[in-house]
Amino acid sequence: MVNQIDTIKQAYEVSLRQMQTLLAAQSRLRAVAEEIADQARRELERAAEVLCPEWVDEVSKASPLGLANVSPSDLASAIIQDVKRQLMQANSRQCAGETETAKNARLREENAHLHRENAQLRLRISVLEKGARTSDSDPDAPAALPDWVAEWQAEPSYDRDLALLRILAETGAPRWTDAAALFEEQVGKDRDSGTALARSFANCQRRGLVEVVEAQSVTGATAHLVHLTPQGRDICQPLLGMNPAPGADLLITRHASPADATLVLEAADLLREAGYQVSVLPDPIPLPDGRAFTPDLVATLADQAAVVTVQSGIVTEERPTRDDWIADLHSASHGELHIVTPDRETMDLIRSDVMYWISQHKQAGPTNLRITNITAVRDDKSKKETIWLMDRDYNQAKENDS
Repeated sequence: MVNQIDTIKQAYEVSLRQMQTLLAAQSRLRAVAEEIADQARRELERAAEVLCPEWVDEVSKASPLGLANVSPSDLASAIIQDVKRQLMQANSRQCAGETETAKNARLREENAHLHRENAQLRLRISVLEKGARTSDSDPDAPAALPDWVAEWQAEPSYDRDLALLRILAETGAPRWTDAAALFEEQVGKDRDSGTALARSFANCQRRGLVEVVEAQSVTGATAHLVHLTPQGRDICQPLLGMNPAPGADLLITRHASPADATLVLEAADLLREAGYQVSVLPDPIPLPDGRAFTPDLVATLADQAAVVTVQSGIVTEERPTRDDWIADLHSASHGELHIVTPDRETMDLIRSDVMYWISQHKQAGPTNLRITNITAVRDDKSKKETIWLMDRDYNQAKENDS
């Protein structure tokens, strides 16, 4: 009996060791597989940058994540399709033959590109030399910049990185798409501008100068809010000689969530397209009881300023209650209520709340309600003269509802 137990125990120990060996082998195989997958991913991205740079440029313009936002299968498909297209074009050119004029045009373009790079290099050298002379001749000059700035200035991408930093500092551009458009205007539009922006952003982010915050837009797509970090704001004065403008960080702080801040920006886009001049960071408005009401937007058309609130319809502890925000908006706007919502369902909900409040507070004075929703206006193909889907004057009982 004892021998049988020992035999079973030995067999169990052998099986246990075998399982442990198998598990260890499995872990090693998994690690190797993950390493191979990562390496394959890197090689795919490298192949895409070499073989189809225009497509990579478009992807980089669309998102700060760049190629990291593309699945391996989609990446491989894009490379195959783009290479096929290029081969067909190459075959077509080979059949037709490249004319002497086309060759000269290509050489002139390459020469102009080299001249632009040379001019940028000379400008960079002159700026560095001027800074050195100022420091030597002026004992009261500001203290030297941190060591990491000198290292950054030595990098080939410094001029473009600095251009991005200056754009965010001067304009406070709150979204990746806003910064991308301004960056393209400043550095010039070419096949590499999107990739250059993605790299400059990655460089500034790596140095802790900028930050990206993701939020969902009205369409359901992911929006990217960008802003300077505290270190990025601190470096603007010694490096750019300016105090940075308010950016998306202040916008996010003002609202209950990044999604709310994104909704406010989309509402501002809608109003601008309708001809309004819009402030997305308006000053607080004093209320009769001594408090202050900070509008989401102030929109001006024909010298008439409208106090606009943007309502998502989501109720949280951070958001004022229905009665509070309607009462404050009514007081701050002197009864001229302008409200923007994301969709029809939210608009109907907010409209119902406002109309109930008006019925219960007739003593508040005259009221005019203008309300709209972004989705309906965007989807409307009739191009109506006004973006306001409901315009109701409660004093004259006149309605212009859509």
